[in-house]
Amino acid sequence: MRVVFYGASDRGRVRKMNQDSIIFSEKLGYGVVADGIGGRPGGDKASEIVTRTISRVMAEPHEIRYGEVTAYMTSLVDKVNREVKQFGTDNPQWHGLGSTMEFLFFSGGELFLAHVGDSRTYMVSGGDIYLITVDHNVATFQQRGLVKHRLNSGVSGSALTRAVGLLPTVDVDVYSKKLVGGEIFITASDGLFDMVSDSKILQIVLDAKGHLEGVSEKLIAEANKNGGRDNITVLLSQVFQ
Repeated sequence: MRVVFYGASDRGRVRKMNQDSIIFSEKLGYGVVADGIGGRPGGDKASEIVTRTISRVMAEPHEIRYGEVTAYMTSLVDKVNREVKQFGTDNPQWHGLGSTMEFLFFSGGELFLAHVGDSRTYMVSGGDIYLITVDHNVATFQQRGLVKHRLNSGVSGSALTRAVGLLPTVDVDVYSKKLVGGEIFITASDGLFDMVSDSKILQIVLDAKGHLEGVSEKLIAEANKNGGRDNITVLLSQVFQ
């Protein structure tokens, strides 16, 4: 299996700065999207630490056995979490910074996906779109009955229940899936799917007829056309047989 990446990021039409970060490497088979927590200082710093740390570690010589990939990714996420947390401790002006994280690693004919926060990864296959990840936010946890106590009226449904860098440890969801040629994975910050419906995202991807160069930018343009209320980052991972 061969995986080709296409990615782009944009400030949007409302925010004064872009607190998202994106990085990917076809040679090493990974991609990362991170969205710094809005409303907190240093969101851009947090997301940049996420992508920079993963990039640095993935570039180091290493050999990962098949059964060790999940443990490897979990360990790396823990390292990222510690580095973001330590940065906030060392720089009080950015205390409390944090980020979401989507970390995709393609290895041995499989996708391994480490997910923290409310950025998302979708899969397009057979003309349909499927959401792989579960948003780590108050609204989703309430819908699933995971919040047992009454919340204060001021708590927003979009408030994160998990993020990188907020606590000494972080719970991470790690998914794995055998790859099939023709699959497309769409990884994005919430600036995309809060502005563009899943059906419209699918339409834009399918209209490209497998030629995905420029499609990340088309998805961003659609989000901006609909208001662009947040930063928008899109990473497309296309699987070839």
